[in-house]
Amino acid sequence: MIITDREITKEELKEIYDDFTRMEIADGVPQAEQVRYSYTAEENDMVVGFASGLTNHKWFFLSDMWVHEDYRRQGLGTKLLKMLEDKIKTIGIEHIHTWTHGFTNPYFYKNQGYRIFTVFEDFFEIKGYHHTGFRKDLVVNENTRTTLLIETFYDLARKLNRKFSIIPMLFGSLGLQMLVDDELNPDDIDVCIPQHLYRTSERWDDLLMFMQSEGYELTDLHERCFRKGDIELEFAAIDGEGCEIPSMEEFAEIDIRECPIFEVDGAFYRNLTLEQYLTAYLSSQDDEYRKEKTNDKDNPKIEVIRKKLSGGLHNV
Repeated sequence: MIITDREITKEELKEIYDDFTRMEIADGVPQAEQVRYSYTAEENDMVVGFASGLTNHKWFFLSDMWVHEDYRRQGLGTKLLKMLEDKIKTIGIEHIHTWTHGFTNPYFYKNQGYRIFTVFEDFFEIKGYHHTGFRKDLVVNENTRTTLLIETFYDLARKLNRKFSIIPMLFGSLGLQMLVDDELNPDDIDVCIPQHLYRTSERWDDLLMFMQSEGYELTDLHERCFRKGDIELEFAAIDGEGCEIPSMEEFAEIDIRECPIFEVDGAFYRNLTLEQYLTAYLSSQDDEYRKEKTNDKDNPKIEVIRKKLSGGLHNV
């Protein structure tokens, strides 16, 4: 055997790839032809936008996403990507992934509901100019959605830890889901934060700017509700009193210091115990604002909590 640094021929490379295919077939991997799908925007006989990629089983690689500089920030990129996503979903594609780099490009994908799966920091030897991998689930079942919501919360908690030196508290169906076996099918993320960040004008502006930099859009100022893609997130105050929307401590009389702190992959957060969840949901039924807002949706959760507590299997 000899080892050299010569380049292999096209014929030799084909033989290698053919061997890869034989190994895949032996492993039971179905063979699927890659097909390209594209959408092109034109005006005055000039291409002004282009979105294209290749299928690979249930995945789609977005290889090209481009808008002419005169047409950027007008919604064309969003329209092209949405049309492409809708098209590939009709042929059974369940996930899409892509690579991007630069200072501003990542925000485009965050705004479309994509999440980061890896980052090559300073890839082009420019500080902050990263090469970033994004992915998005196009077909979301309840289990997948719950996992996505949890991962989104962990990512947000890590950043809130660092940016504002706070430990957020997870609440609502998603927080309760972590403590019980029953599938609660949470549809959003409820996060409680200290009142100085929630209510003080200057600090709220800081939080608003931070959320916008993460790709979230403020959809309801009164409810402190944000949306990114199909992820909805709502802030509430942990502590304080005297405001139109009562804090967790005020309406449920829960001492935040008694709520356990958890750490997952560097994300520090609080969650209620089952006993505290029961107290909070029962208090909600006596609170006119929350009762009107939830429309008795908390009743099944109360039954789940009581069932869990009666079995003596609760987490504290």
